Amino acid sequence: MLLDENGNMLDFFNDFENGRLGIRDIGFIYLLDLLIDEGYNLEYRIVKICFAKASIYKKRISKMIREGYMAIICVGPHGQDYPETFSTGGHYIAITGIDKKNGEFYVANSNRIGDTQNNVTFSYEVIIENMYSNTFDFLMIKKI
Repeated sequence: MLLDENGNMLDFFNDFENGRLGIRDIGFIYLLDLLIDEGYNLEYRIVKICFAKASIYKKRISKMIREGYMAIICVGPHGQDYPETFSTGGHYIAITGIDKKNGEFYVANSNRIGDTQNNVTFSYEVIIENMYSNTFDFLMIKKI
């Protein structure tokens, strides 16, 4: 449980207005800011994308991953066409690296589906198809 400067509980775990349960994106930002304030050598950037034109962001995301960033993204149902590659419900995953040969991404997935995804790469397009589009999109984090 986290409290603000006035002792009020901060609810990072539910977003009832948008019908979501679980860790909210604002919680990640708050915790990263606390770590940075405590002296951890981290930086983060939020990369918002236009899902109708997601392909134009592929080079930028790939470049940042190659430069040592990892990405936290939210995957989850966003319609009847949700492919369930990483989870059958809402879930956060991390993009941890990029394969130099095929340009696809390595993913850390704590969902039970992730148990079968070790050393498997995923294309940018598959990741976009699975993303829940009501969050920060790509939260890029790097140790500096």
